[in-house]
This record gives sequence, structure tokens and C-alpha cells, in this order.
Amino acid sequence: MQRLSPSDIETLTSETEEWVEALNDIHREHGEEGVLNILRALQNHVLTKGISLGEATLNTPYVNTIPLSEQPPYPGNYANRKRKQSTKSN
Repeated sequence: MQRLSPSDIETLTSETEEWVEALNDIHREHGEEGVLNILRALQNHVLTKGISLGEATLNTPYVNTIPLSEQPPYPGNYANRKRKQSTKSN
């Protein structure tokens, strides 16, 4: 990856502020769905250009940092809940 010059960083900072303002306008006009739609479109566009998003992805993998031995017991009746959920989908 190419390193940016100080003037490039300054330009990108200014452009980033404009993009944030544009996203705020989209949110105001179209709500959360509008913001999600434009972000998905931008992500798809970048991927078609062969650019890896790497650290810029909007979703990160979930990692449970609590060891199983330290997790509290499931509240309520887990088996009963699973049974009720399975009957709802039938």
C-alpha cells in the first residue's frame, strides 16, 4: 500500500468530512435504510474493483472472550425455549 503525503492526508480529511456530511443528509432524507443501502452499494463497488476492504469492513467476526467455564447459566428453561421456537417455524 502506498504511503500518503501530508497534503494527500489533508485532502482526504476534507473529502471525508464531505462524505460524512453527505451520509448525514442521506440519513435525514431516507433514514437508516438509506444509509445502509448506500454503504452496501459502495462496498460492492469497491469489491468489483478488486480492492480488499480488510480492516475497513463494516462487520467484524464475533469472538466470545468469556471462557465457557465462567459463563453464567442460561436464564429460564433452554430446552423449553428451543421447543417453542421450533414449533413456531412449522
